Formats: sequence, C-alpha cells, structure tokens
Amino acid sequence: MLTILWGLCGSGKSHTLLSRAAAPGPGKRYLLVPEQFSHDSERALCRAGGDAVSLHAEVLTFGRMADRVFSLCGGAARGVLDRGGRLLTLRLAVDQVADRLTVYRARCRRPEFLSELAATLDELKSYQIQPETLLDAAASAEAAEAARLRDLALLFTVYDAQLAQGPCDPRDRLSLLAETLPGCAAFRDTHWYIDGFARFTPLETAVLEALLPVCGEMTAALTGLPSGDPDGPFSVARETAYALSDMAARAGMQTKIEILSGAPRYQNPALGEIARAFPYEEEPQPDAPVSGVRFISARDVQAECEAAAGLVLSLAQDEGVLYRDIVVAARNMSRYDGVLARTMERYGVPVFLDAKRDILKTPLVSCLLSALEACCHGYSYEAVFSYLKTGLGPLTPDQCDLLENYVLTWRIRGGDWKRTWEGHPRGLGQAFSPEDVTLLEEINHLRRLVIAPLERLKHSGAATAREVAEAVYRFFEEIELPDRLTQKSARLIELQQLQRADETRQLWDLLAGTLSQCVLTLGGLSMTLTAFFELFSLVISQYEVGSIPLSLHQVACGQTDRLRRRAARCVILLGASDDAALPQPSPGLVSPMARKRLLEMGHQLSPDAEGRLAQERDLLYSLLALPSERLFVLYPRQGEDGELSLAPELDALRTSLGVRA
Repeated sequence: MLTILWGLCGSGKSHTLLSRAAAPGPGKRYLLVPEQFSHDSERALCRAGGDAVSLHAEVLTFGRMADRVFSLCGGAARGVLDRGGRLLTLRLAVDQVADRLTVYRARCRRPEFLSELAATLDELKSYQIQPETLLDAAASAEAAEAARLRDLALLFTVYDAQLAQGPCDPRDRLSLLAETLPGCAAFRDTHWYIDGFARFTPLETAVLEALLPVCGEMTAALTGLPSGDPDGPFSVARETAYALSDMAARAGMQTKIEILSGAPRYQNPALGEIARAFPYEEEPQPDAPVSGVRFISARDVQAECEAAAGLVLSLAQDEGVLYRDIVVAARNMSRYDGVLARTMERYGVPVFLDAKRDILKTPLVSCLLSALEACCHGYSYEAVFSYLKTGLGPLTPDQCDLLENYVLTWRIRGGDWKRTWEGHPRGLGQAFSPEDVTLLEEINHLRRLVIAPLERLKHSGAATAREVAEAVYRFFEEIELPDRLTQKSARLIELQQLQRADETRQLWDLLAGTLSQCVLTLGGLSMTLTAFFELFSLVISQYEVGSIPLSLHQVACGQTDRLRRRAARCVILLGASDDAALPQPSPGLVSPMARKRLLEMGHQLSPDAEGRLAQERDLLYSLLALPSERLFVLYPRQGEDGELSLAPELDALRTSLGVRA
C-alpha cells in the first residue's frame, strides 16, 4: 500500500509521520529524508519516540540505504568516488580518447571543461540516460549538434569503462541499489515514511519502485493540495504524486490519499493565513488585524545584518525567545554569511552557520594554492604574499609585514627572490647604519625562509602526478603545516570557536585525502607542476566543509533550502529584494536543442527554467510558512547595480495581509 499524505505547511505532516514511525509495532520503521535534513530528523525522531525508539525506528537517506543493503547483500567493499575523485577519473578517461574527439578536442583537458563534463554525466546518470541514447539523438540532429552528442557519448562510454576497474560513480551505486533491493530480505514487511522531498529523479524513483513491493507499506508526505492548476502552486508536488501513483500501479498496489487540514503549528493566526493563502493574490483585508509580520527595508547589506542582530536581541531579551527557536535565512547566503557572522559576533549573538563553506577561501587551501601559483607563475607579489598572509607559512605576521614593506619599497619581483637583497631597508639614497645592516640581514634571512621551500617544490624534478603530489606533501612538512594546524585548532577550541575548529580538522583531512586520490587515480600519468596546480585547484573546489550544531543555544543561519524544515518560533528572512537571482540555466554540455530532442524521444532531463522557477516559488512558501509566531522580511534599498525594492512575490504577500512596509 502506498499512502500519499497531503497538507499545507503547518498542517502536521512531519509530526504525523514521526508519530507513526516512532510508534512500536510489528515490522521495523524507516524515515527516509534528504541528506541535509538527516541530523534534525534523527533528533525529532528521538523526541517523538523516546530513548528506546532506535530499537524499531531509524532515519535513512538514499546513501545510507545503499550502505545498509550492500553491507547485508554484498557490494560494500567496492568504493565510491566522491566529487573530486570523479574529476580525476574523468581526466584519465579524456586522456584515452582525446585524439578521437572532434568538437571538444581542443579544450578537453582544461579544468573548466572537466567540471562541465562532470555536471553533465551526473545529470545523465540521474535521469538514466545511456551513451546509446545520445547516439540515437545524434542520428537525427544537425551536423554540429550531432558531433557534440557523439563526443559526449564517447566520453561517457570511456568513463564507465574506467569505473569498471575501480570505485563506482555515486549514481551507479543507486542503480545497483535498485537492482539489489528485490532480493534484500532485511526490508521485508517494514514500514517506510518519506518526508522532505519535493521531487525525485528517475533514478531515485527506480529505487522506491524496487523498494515498495519488498516493504509493502510506504507513506510519502507532500506539501500542498492534490488538486489545482497544473501550472499553479504546488505543481511540483503534484507531479511527484503522479509519479509515485504510477509506480504503485506498476507494482499492482493501491494508492491511498490522506489530506491533513488545519494549522496546528501556528500560534499566530496571521502566519496561518500565510500558509493558507499562497500564492498571496487575494484582495487586501485591512480590517483584519495582523501582528507578528513585519517588512523592513535597510540601507544596504551591512545595515540589514545589523537590523537582524537587533531583532534577535530584542526577541531574546524582551520576549524570552530562545536563540535556538530563531532562524535567520537568505536565498543567497554567500552574499551575507561573512557580514552576518561578524555582525552577530559583535552583538554577542551565538550563531550556527548552517552552510557549506567555499574552501578555496579558507586559509589552508589558499596557502597551498597560492604557494603553487607562486612556483608556477614566477613568484608574483600577489601569489607570494597571499601564501604568507594565510598565517600558515613560515613567517609570523610581524615578519611578513617587514618583508612586504621591503618588497614594495624595492619592487621585488620574480627572480629577484632568489638573489641576495642589497637595497637599503628604508629606501633609495639612505646611508647604512649598523642597525640598518642588521635589519637587512634579518630581511634576507626571512627571504630565504620563504623562498627555499618554494624553490625545492618548483625544482623537485617531479614528472608524474604521483611525484608532484609527493613533492607537495614534502612541502607541507617543510613549512611544518600539520603542526601549525594542530596549534590553530587548539587555539580555536580555547576561544570556544568549536565550529571553526571542526572545519579546520575537516580541511586538513580533505587536503590530504585529495592528494592521496591524485596518487591513486592518476599515478604515473605525465604531469607538470603547472598542470597539477590547475587540476588540483579544480578538484579541491568540488569539496565543501560544514558541521552539525555543536551547541543548542545558537541562532540557526543559512540558505533557505537548508533551513526550510527547522522548527522555529521566529524567522528573519534576509535579501528579499527584487534583484533576487532567478534560477540559472542547467549546467553542463547538453545544449537546449539536444535537451529538446531527448524530450521528443521520451527522455526527460532536469527541469527547464519554468520548472526551476516553480521549485523556487515553493521553496519561498516553505520558508515564509515556517515560523509559528513571528516573521520578519528584510531587504536592502541599495545593491551593486542601484536602488532595490521588495520582491514582487513578497510585496503581494504584504498587500494580501494589509501590512505596511
């Protein structure tokens, strides 16, 4: 039996699923959620079921489900490529067929092409499109388009052949999971509860279709109502419901519909109205008093963050709201996270940034990449001092300042770093005093501390990927990087900056692991230091670092898609201006014409612009309907390109509630 549980935000869908999953009874119960919601779902399940809930209920993701099935039915020993490992494997595949490519031959080894190719193959595998399908599409396409599709099919084929010799692609792992599930006895007569998904890829649908006859009982919660305008609100959820119903019909099983009404979450009627009246096109109701909903404009992003910090303090100090019951969210958090973190720290507000950091901007990765850039591009001023100012090089901040002043005074560049410096520390035309001689000797000593490890890395004689990776690790040891990181992590722990300390540890593991992957995957492949630098920069950029909350007494800050299911009494939405970015075109190498041709052949790829816009609209609804008591919508009046105003969708909400900005 498949049960589809419908309801608007706040109607109690997640609570209903948790209650059913936590209730003891025959058959084990599993709660299936997206990866980013697994931690919060585990906590919620424990609250709902008590200390003994793990005896009969468990939270799983698609990845964890694969781990469980393969550990019981075989296949766990085979590794899985991560995002960086996939790029390295693609590099090997490209090397094998570069001379057979037509359209992509000239740029196939460039890092940016490998990134596009990885995104393309990920999409194709998610939507179960094989190389043969691309060749079929090429047969009826125009000459230029056909050549692109044939190149792509060739690369796809060689990549799959490369995978047969080692770890598998994560998408192939889900395909294998769908094939293995029918014979897995561990999930027989179990109950599955699915929550937090707006849509499933065909590959995920295949897994669920294989699981349903095995378990026999599945309940999926969807946000919205089962009927309505096909192109209107909740159209994405209705498409998902149709796909699930078709899946059950193919399995010869019935589909049951349950609809939850009411809004038990909301203590503020105005917020219940937000959940009910989506998409906020009703006539204004000025006679209905609205409290707890405010629209606030600020001068710029900095002022917006200061207003948010002030609201948090007011809620906590004047109204007794706990920090953990407050959420600060933005659709584009990269625009806010640095400013917001500093502002909250200045105001004394403890925050947890629920976001993945761009590790290219972290001191550790910047240290390595800047050092490699200095070696590859002639010791430019920018590269050398970007390396030194990370705080992880061989100089203290004071020593770095002393050296930089001399370099700027005498315009030291390139090969000058390898020669003894003789210019006066205070500039041209100055007479040397004994103190000046001593100072110049110290500056030359600092120069040698900086340039010696870089020179040994540059002239290591490495000619293969393995040799370059080993030379890089020797460089780490020479500048005592592991010891410096240990000391830095200890200082952060002493300062109670536990999240940054945890991220520092993760970064070192990622960096060392990426070097190991280069050795294992590329091995004896011929490679210069410059080529390694370009490839390594791309590979390391595929990773992100993040952590789970290390304290409950924190305000959760992050992207709207990561916070839309967090329990909250109060929500502060930042960046609600009319310059909010629309969904970007699908990444990858499949052109719009090729996508159209594949669709005509019955092969759907990722949603088009209209579909992505519908997803964004539903995401905004989920966040606006998240708080139970208070909602604050903030936006800057000034942006990089001029004056801004409230986003049209939110202006419609303001009008429908009769609230003044």
